[in-house]
Amino acid sequence: MAPLDTPTGADHDEVNPPGRYHVTLIIDGEHILDGWWNDPDTAERKASGFAPEHEDNAGARVTLTEWHGGQEWPLREWPNGLM
Repeated sequence: MAPLDTPTGADHDEVNPPGRYHVTLIIDGEHILDGWWNDPDTAERKASGFAPEHEDNAGARVTLTEWHGGQEWPLREWPNGLM
């Protein structure tokens, strides 16, 4: 899996993000929220919690990525499951 070309979050230092795991909620192409955690289990729980809240909205997408080596790597995406 390749790293993302550009960071999904708007307000962070690309070299030193606020956490290793990044959760993003996008609805109809609009960036709604970000969450950052250093614990992968917490990030997974938060991301998978956002997904059911927005499952009725066809334009909603929740992504979980990991920052490693100065790049953002995709891990999961909802509603589609594994990236």
